[in-house]
Amino acid sequence: MKLKNTFNLEFSQACIRGYSKNKVRPISVNLPVTNRCNYDCRFCFAVFRDKKTWVDDSRIMGIPDALSDMGTEKITLEGGEPFLYDKLEDLLKKFKEIGMTTSVISNGSLITERKLERLSEHIDWLTLSIDSTKEIVEKELGRGDGNHVSQVINLSRKVEELDVKLKLNTVVTKLNLDDDLTDLFLELNPERVKMFQVLPIKNVNDSKVQNLEISEKEFRDFVNRHSEIEESGIKLIGELNQDMICSYLMLLPDGRFFNNKGGEHNVSEHTIFDDPEKALIESQWDEKKFTKRGGNYEW
Repeated sequence: MKLKNTFNLEFSQACIRGYSKNKVRPISVNLPVTNRCNYDCRFCFAVFRDKKTWVDDSRIMGIPDALSDMGTEKITLEGGEPFLYDKLEDLLKKFKEIGMTTSVISNGSLITERKLERLSEHIDWLTLSIDSTKEIVEKELGRGDGNHVSQVINLSRKVEELDVKLKLNTVVTKLNLDDDLTDLFLELNPERVKMFQVLPIKNVNDSKVQNLEISEKEFRDFVNRHSEIEESGIKLIGELNQDMICSYLMLLPDGRFFNNKGGEHNVSEHTIFDDPEKALIESQWDEKKFTKRGGNYEW
């Protein structure tokens, strides 16, 4: 993706005054650790083509301390596919050592039982992506070669044996709109299930999702169809496109925040290394929306 800078000095100065008064704290941050992925999901908006974004490991390893100084409590590592990042274990270990809750979002295809056992002491939450009960639908969406559902089922059973909390992510599109994953969710028994309305991002995935987009009503109907899983203690969250705008605090490995305001990716001028307060302000993170969508929970 091409990152766009949309921030001006007058806006930043006004926000800085507000920040100094209110002291917003980046309690939960998402960090894509690699732009590589072994899947080719049609709806993916985490496509980073700017190689300058992916800095040397020594700089990435400085992120835990920088975020800790800012008051971050929870870090979510994602990608691309984070299990393609060869320093993932080292980074997770460092976040855990400074007391943060750690979460990893993965397609699950590269996680062996042995690897999961080794990393389990550094991972509090593992989020696996699954959109359908049908392998053919996942394959058409770009999730694997026809065995994604079985992989997630097997991996979820292993997670249950370890001291790791499981979350499932589902992207709702035209292809899986009529599917019912209730029985599958009940079988896998995650702590949380999060459903997303497929989100187009300009110059990233907008050309690929034109035939996948759904209405707000269609999305709400899909979420409501799965509401009975909450009777079993599974927390169900549905996020419309508008709920996602600026409600996630997204950090690039070079220390710049980015957001999806205006249906495109925008990047901050400052980094958490050179001026963390200005970087946070320029992220345009909406803490109220973050809270409203259930981002602050008992993790």
